[in-house]
Amino acid sequence: MNPPTELVLYNRLHHGSRSNPLPWVLVSMFVLVLALFLLVAAVGSGGEPMTAGRLLAALWAAVEKRPFDAVMAVLTLAVLLLQIPYTVFARRNERLILSAHSIAYRSPLPASLQFLLPGWSLSWGQVRRIELQRRFGATNPELTALVLHTLNGRRHVLPYLWVDSPEAARAATPSLRPAFRRRDPDAAHARLMDTPIMRFLGTLPNPKLPGKDAAAGGGFALERNRWSLAFVIAFFALVAYAFIDGLLYTETYAGDPPYHLMIGAGLAATLLGALLLRRAEVPWPEAAIVALLTGAALGGALYSGMLRFNQLTDTGGLRRHEYRLGADLSLTPEESDLPTLHFTRYADYWSSFANGSTHSFWLRRGGLGFYQVDLGPLRAAMREHFRRVNP
Repeated sequence: MNPPTELVLYNRLHHGSRSNPLPWVLVSMFVLVLALFLLVAAVGSGGEPMTAGRLLAALWAAVEKRPFDAVMAVLTLAVLLLQIPYTVFARRNERLILSAHSIAYRSPLPASLQFLLPGWSLSWGQVRRIELQRRFGATNPELTALVLHTLNGRRHVLPYLWVDSPEAARAATPSLRPAFRRRDPDAAHARLMDTPIMRFLGTLPNPKLPGKDAAAGGGFALERNRWSLAFVIAFFALVAYAFIDGLLYTETYAGDPPYHLMIGAGLAATLLGALLLRRAEVPWPEAAIVALLTGAALGGALYSGMLRFNQLTDTGGLRRHEYRLGADLSLTPEESDLPTLHFTRYADYWSSFANGSTHSFWLRRGGLGFYQVDLGPLRAAMREHFRRVNP
């Protein structure tokens, strides 16, 4: 049988039926993030009823107080929001094009943004070997990748993901739950070989079709790709740093930690890491997991890292300041530009002092603009106090 001159394939997931839950899942995730943000703002209002007017006033006051932090929070939300139209609409335009001479992937992005998700093309003469690779050890066609080996690396294609018309996608949108339940390897292989990509490979003059027993189990080896290996090393290094520095460092945030900066940096690192790993030909499932873990580790490490950087950029050093203990065990500074201190975990200790008593703390304000307090003297005083109380 003579192969067609050209076969244009469409992404099944983005041309499926209207029941495709992906857009609704993404919208729900964004709404959940926004709801959590508003909930945190409401909880931070001191327990008073939160109306729309009070919420807007509180948000505007926060913007005026910390404009840089507000801009970073808006940018983080904007990045999250822009993922929805990109995922739902942009990838609808991607194509996989097969011909008797080559296989090519057409990126859905405009030329100015294709560095994020570049297209590629291979002539069949460049392909030295083709194998089937099972994701997560599954034999199902939905989770089986076609690996094209060349002298310059590998390309991964999911045959079941690509259909020869949008109508075919709407007629049979895949479901992952039955994919994990099927157990007949012969039937699964027959369904895989009935996909447009595999049928086309069988019509080439010099067939490059892998056999049924050519599937490689065990998934992608992270240690064999220098980029994925670098991300794995970075993950363990960040976790180790966060753990060790958290144990050794005696200074902490005098006010609320900039969690939005940590979350924003983690999300940005996750997105950038996933794109870099995909460009390095790491399969999507492994790229997403490794990037997500590394981004989370970066966000966690920034809790201590920002304290360290704030210290290194501080030119004045630690300075002593006087605070007055309140009835609610909060410590109010005698200087108006300093943050109020709250040591809720040490309530037993502060309850032993009279309301209105004064206490000294050592604080610094570094290059990042926030105050941090040295807990070393406080912990020493607490140990001495409880030694006297409980000899």
